[in-house]
Amino acid sequence: MILSEIITAKKAIDELSNNKEMDFNVAYCLVKLNSELEKDYTFFVSEFNKLLDKYAKKNDSGEIITEEYGITISQENIDLFNQKEKELESVEVEAPKTTIPISYLTPLKLSMAQVSAILPFIDDMK
Repeated sequence: MILSEIITAKKAIDELSNNKEMDFNVAYCLVKLNSELEKDYTFFVSEFNKLLDKYAKKNDSGEIITEEYGITISQENIDLFNQKEKELESVEVEAPKTTIPISYLTPLKLSMAQVSAILPFIDDMK
């Protein structure tokens, strides 16, 4: 499993956590899965912030410039930043052990993006 799959799943689980009518079994599996994803997610955020610190535009005080639409990467560094970001997203990580039985998810209304994000963790045999 690669790190980008962890990031995508973590974001989907964060979205799903707002569902107040979720069955206990689903909530339990998602909480367990989310805790297993946390270490790799924290690693990604830390390393991504290092990339921003290295390649983002900075003011005279050396602070990253935040503009209305986000952080801008220096034009001379954009290709290198994109390469390093892709390398980071491609880091191999151990897949979490927790899976979610497909029968638990049947009552939920999920978008295709959410299903796609958690697909590696769905056990379609249960």
